[in-house]
Amino acid sequence: VYKRQGQTTDNCQFGVIPKDNGNGDVHVTKPNGAIRVIYFHGGNAVGYDRSQADRGEFSASKESDLYIIRIGSERYEIPEAVVFGG
Repeated sequence: VYKRQGQTTDNCQFGVIPKDNGNGDVHVTKPNGAIRVIYFHGGNAVGYDRSQADRGEFSASKESDLYIIRIGSERYEIPEAVVFGG
């Protein structure tokens, strides 16, 4: 799920390049077609592809089995099963 501050929530297409032990890259296709890559290490969201033009501040938290990731004015909700498979 993707939400830009002040806008409605959108379900976005995504892909995962899994690695082992909660490591991997989640590729989210935003409504405008741009792709955002969010990096996970050890089951934690640790960063994003900063080569993109918008270099917003990154923060991540976890509520139950849902990762809440903020990058600038963007908010992503990624289920744990996406990262660990399932």
